[in-house]
Amino acid sequence: MSEGGSGGLEPSPEVGYVKTGKTAVTIAQMSGVGKTNIEYLLAVKKKRPDLYEKVFDGSYSIGKAHTQMKRDEAPPTTEEERQEGNA
Repeated sequence: MSEGGSGGLEPSPEVGYVKTGKTAVTIAQMSGVGKTNIEYLLAVKKKRPDLYEKVFDGSYSIGKAHTQMKRDEAPPTTEEERQEGNA
């Protein structure tokens, strides 16, 4: 049975990426990197090309880039953060 539904794409909002099904599995197998890391990397490439470049120049890990992307997307949680956003 194949992974995923239509086309192998399933939204996964709890971790902030779209499961890429067979593509991520294939890339993971070819590169020796875990499927989840490939999914994170593809999400970073799509949403934050600047962080994607940092992964490839070695200054960021895939996990660090994904965490930074999610942190930047998160709504402000404190009054101070809300004030900084309005400055």
